[in-house]
Amino acid sequence: MIKIICSVFIFFFIVTNSFSSIDNTQIKKENINGAQVFVIDEKYKTDFGAFFREAKLKGVNTVFFRVFHNQGDRYHFNIKSDCKSGVYFKTTELCTVNDILSQAIKSAHNNGIKLYAWVATRSLTDLKEEKYMSKSFSPDGSISLGYGANIFNNEVRKKLIKIFQDLSLYDIDGILFQDDFIIKYSEGADKEAKDLFFAETGLKAEASTFFKGTKEYNGKLTFTGFKDEFYTWANWKANHLSKLFEELKLTVKRRNPDVVFVANIYYETPIYPDKGLAWYSQKIPLLL
Repeated sequence: MIKIICSVFIFFFIVTNSFSSIDNTQIKKENINGAQVFVIDEKYKTDFGAFFREAKLKGVNTVFFRVFHNQGDRYHFNIKSDCKSGVYFKTTELCTVNDILSQAIKSAHNNGIKLYAWVATRSLTDLKEEKYMSKSFSPDGSISLGYGANIFNNEVRKKLIKIFQDLSLYDIDGILFQDDFIIKYSEGADKEAKDLFFAETGLKAEASTFFKGTKEYNGKLTFTGFKDEFYTWANWKANHLSKLFEELKLTVKRRNPDVVFVANIYYETPIYPDKGLAWYSQKIPLLL
C-alpha cells in the first residue's frame, strides 16, 4: 500500500527559462498531487514499477523521492550497504549507497509520473564534520557548533556544487530542497561568516551587536530580544542563502535547463515573515 503524505511543509515552485536571475513573472502554477517518499518498502525491490502504478491509481502525478541517506536513516528497499551515509545516485563527493535514482526515474516516467529528487544540504551527515560546521553564539558567551554545515566555508560550497553537478546528469523533473536550507538565528559565529559580514557591512559580528541581553528561561540561559543590527545580520544571511540557492540552481540548469526547483519552508516564513527571517534567515521574495 502506498501512503500519500499530507505534510505540514509548504511548497513553493520556482520555474525559470533562462540562466538569468529569477523574475517573479516566470513563476508557473501547476496542479501537483504529490507523494513525498522517505523510504521505499522492500516489497517493491523486484518490481519498482508497482509502486508507481499504485501511486498513479491514487491520483499521484509527482513523487518527491529522497536521494540522500543520513546516518540513522532507513535504507530504501531495506538494502544492506557499507555506506553509513551518502546518496542514491552516482557522485564523487559522497558514498553511493545504491544508484536507485536511475530506477526511480525510469519507473516514474513509464507511469506518467514526474520525479523530483529530494535532497539535503546543510544537514548531510558527511558535511557535519566539525571542520565544516557552522558556529553559533551562545548566551553564556561561548561559541558552540551550529545547526549544520557552514555555507561560508569554500570546501562546503565546492562539495555542494559538485553534488548538484552530478545530480544534474540524471533525467529528473525537479529538485526539492530539504528544510535544512536555513541559517538559524544564532548561527554565523564562525570566522568566515564574521569576516565577510564585517567586510560587507562594517559591523562586527558579536553577540553583543545583535542581542539585547540574556535571561534564564525554563532553567536555561537564553538571549532576550534583538537589536536593530540583528535584522541587518539576518537579512545578510538570507541574501547569502539565496545566492547559494541561485548558484546551485544554475549549476543544474546548465546541464538540464528544464529542472524545476522546489523548497520546503517553515510556516513562519510566509505567514510571519519577521519570524521566518529572524529564526531561519528565509525570505520569500529572496527565494523567488
